[in-house]
Amino acid sequence: MILSRRVLDPTWMPSGELIVHRHDEIEILTSALSPVLDGESGCPMFMFGPTGVGKTLVATTALDMLDEHADYHRAVVNCWRHSSRHDVTVEIAKQVLGGTVNPEDSQTDLMDRIQDRPDKPRVVLLDEVDQLHDDGVLYDLYLAPELTVIGIANREQEFFASLDQRTQSRFVGSRRINLSGYLVDELVEILNPRVKHALEPGSISEHEIETIATLANGDARAAITILRAAAEEAESQNADHIDDRILEGAGPVAREDLRQTHLGQLHSHQRTVFDIVDDADGPLAPSEIFDRYAERVSNPRTSRTVRNYLAKMVDYRLLEATGETSERQYKSI
Repeated sequence: MILSRRVLDPTWMPSGELIVHRHDEIEILTSALSPVLDGESGCPMFMFGPTGVGKTLVATTALDMLDEHADYHRAVVNCWRHSSRHDVTVEIAKQVLGGTVNPEDSQTDLMDRIQDRPDKPRVVLLDEVDQLHDDGVLYDLYLAPELTVIGIANREQEFFASLDQRTQSRFVGSRRINLSGYLVDELVEILNPRVKHALEPGSISEHEIETIATLANGDARAAITILRAAAEEAESQNADHIDDRILEGAGPVAREDLRQTHLGQLHSHQRTVFDIVDDADGPLAPSEIFDRYAERVSNPRTSRTVRNYLAKMVDYRLLEATGETSERQYKSI
């Protein structure tokens, strides 16, 4: 049944006819990057929206299009994996400076090299930018000549409110794109070309595709994962068609697959925070979580950073938050 497992991988970035929707957002971003074509820096850009709505797709597609016409250095950093000021700087330096970059070099030395006038413009994409431990790196990058910053996060208001006032003032004029969850019809249109390229003809009907789109609740990553789980289950049963019975079992499998993927992305501090909530007998307030976390680790992050961890885990459906901001509590899903 499955002709291409790659096309059923939600982390795979499509191109051509497999890119459905978000064309307006891609055009906005490519327009903002147009000064790079003339060897200059573009306007800082930030994209916001829940998981699975195409933020990273928009950014990488715009950069791929820029690759075809501009001579520039490009850096992509996932701030979920590289969250300290030094680690982010090292990753950027590796990608834009060329030659050898020593990770043991100081933050100041590396940033001085990045801030030297370059031979060509640079574009730095910071995915999960709301996970930075120290937003001073954003301030550093703002000061670098011929360097354009693109940031991706979940919530606009919370992100800018969390920034140091000095950093916030530098990006007050940045352009912003807000993406919302996909409609059911839009998810159907996203799934159809994947079905065409990944599955044998007749493997799934339009009705089942609509069912998947409904189950995904606006999240394209979830929709593709459900489709993959259903196709794999159909293959395991030697079935030639994905029916409602197979879909009924594929939904929970896909949700657990996404959950394990997100759990696997947690670094040690985030995993400690998750385990504290997961092991608790009931909901916990952020202050309780932080106190237990600080007791378990030798070099605890700040209370604000732990709150960022909790918010991100809610975004990725690892935890559930209840109550208003002042009385918010967290529990495992």
